[in-house]
Amino acid sequence: MANRNLRKRGFSLVEVIVAAALLAVGISACLGVLGVMANTEDRADKSEKFQTLAHRKLKEIISTGEYQQAPLDGDFSAEGIDGVTWSATDDPSGVESLDIVTVTVKAPIGADTFDFVATELIYRADLQQDGTGTGAGTANVAGGDLLP
Repeated sequence: MANRNLRKRGFSLVEVIVAAALLAVGISACLGVLGVMANTEDRADKSEKFQTLAHRKLKEIISTGEYQQAPLDGDFSAEGIDGVTWSATDDPSGVESLDIVTVTVKAPIGADTFDFVATELIYRADLQQDGTGTGAGTANVAGGDLLP
């Protein structure tokens, strides 16, 4: 009877191997998820950075009045950001004295290239037939919702 009690007190070799295999699979799955989370966080950080660049460039173009010479384009190499380009357009909104200024930043994230768009309405108080005017104001448009 002493022999029987001894055998029932521990785990067999097969049980230990199965438990170790299950533990290894679980740890591998957790490490895979952590890698995906890190990649997603990196993409989100880059997306935020490039959307901020688009809004900053839009504000710059509007404040300097350069939008009136649209279409414009360029890059951010002067700021130390290589491989990222921008373009700007000034389109009529369909409402008298209102224009839609759009800045699009094209940026690589991983193997893909994404567009980040910032849009604003420009009100020109004294818009004349030739497109020149003296007064201008702006109104934010979230994500280009008013684009045709």
